[in-house]
Amino acid sequence: LGSDDDERLLLWAGLVLRRTPRCMLERCGAVVAEALAALGPSRGVFVQHVLGGSPADAREFGTQCFLLEIDGRPIKGLQD
Repeated sequence: LGSDDDERLLLWAGLVLRRTPRCMLERCGAVVAEALAALGPSRGVFVQHVLGGSPADAREFGTQCFLLEIDGRPIKGLQD
């Protein structure tokens, strides 16, 4: 993966999750960076990949998006 942000990946319901890469924050602009920064130092989680045929695929999750909450509960990092 080649970045200092990629030390840990998590597979959950067919989503491959990781900390939001710094390069994505830079690419997405100030509005997204500020929204994620408000969540704390871990900056939410980033959907790197969706496994075909998984529950996440059935719910039509997209790749390269940010996961900010589940059932109304904020997601600050992979530990959540």
